[in-house]
Amino acid sequence: SADRDAFDSSPLLKDFVVGRTSVSSQTSIVNFDTKRTTVWTTTLFPRKEGTFTIPSLTIEGKSTKPIQVEVIPVQEQSNVARDYFVTTDIDLKEAYLNQQLLYTVKLFLSSNIERGSLQAPEMQNAEITQLGEDKQYTEIVNGRRYQIIERQFAVVPQASGEFTLRGPIFTGEVMAANTNQRFGFFNRTQQINRVGPDITVNIKPIPQGIDYPWLPSEMVRVDEEWPQGDSFVAGEPVTRIVTLTALGVVEEQLPDIPEFYPPNFKLYPDQSNTTTVEKDQSLILQRQTSLAI
Repeated sequence: SADRDAFDSSPLLKDFVVGRTSVSSQTSIVNFDTKRTTVWTTTLFPRKEGTFTIPSLTIEGKSTKPIQVEVIPVQEQSNVARDYFVTTDIDLKEAYLNQQLLYTVKLFLSSNIERGSLQAPEMQNAEITQLGEDKQYTEIVNGRRYQIIERQFAVVPQASGEFTLRGPIFTGEVMAANTNQRFGFFNRTQQINRVGPDITVNIKPIPQGIDYPWLPSEMVRVDEEWPQGDSFVAGEPVTRIVTLTALGVVEEQLPDIPEFYPPNFKLYPDQSNTTTVEKDQSLILQRQTSLAI
């Protein structure tokens, strides 16, 4: 039988989002002739409307035929298409390098699901971090009640240019409609797959003339702590703690805290500590440096 990992989906990524791929194998014997079959089943989500070609795929010397498909717009009146869907939103479509973007995903469910998973969005040259826990609530859209699962991410671009935030893929199982199995121990389910819309963002480079550490943040603060008292004894160490706090940045962006002391001071620095917390839909980063003087 064929190698289960022989299927390469990379040729499909140009025009499609590739979902989960399952593999099944079967062996049959007819008139002492053994036949082994391996089947790869994957879900494709077209990135846009139009006519596209699923290219020929080769596995262990055997090739498939190209398949042409036509992608048509979603019909808003189609109840089937709107039973389950994913929306995406971002607070800024134009930002500076290293500036945090707030990305929001909403999964709309018209009925309960048996199980499901929602992938994180993807973007080249960016750090993406989920913020907090999922929010769950109900909302009426076009006269129909939906259960909504909302998830937010902090997106921090690490390069300038135009980039595409690939929408997350939702894969789940729901109770199958119009089933004839009205009694029994098991209920039939059907798999559903949905993908959120892509979003294009323009990331501007660091402005010219910046000759200091670049830290695009809504809030930057420096605090220091000294021992209580107005005077100190020569020869006895004094500990100074400096804390740098910045909003909406990642650890690699925080600059080192400069040290300016008189030449006759002996310095005994401790190792710096960096922590990240999430609050009010943003990342808060703190770097604390302790120094014995």
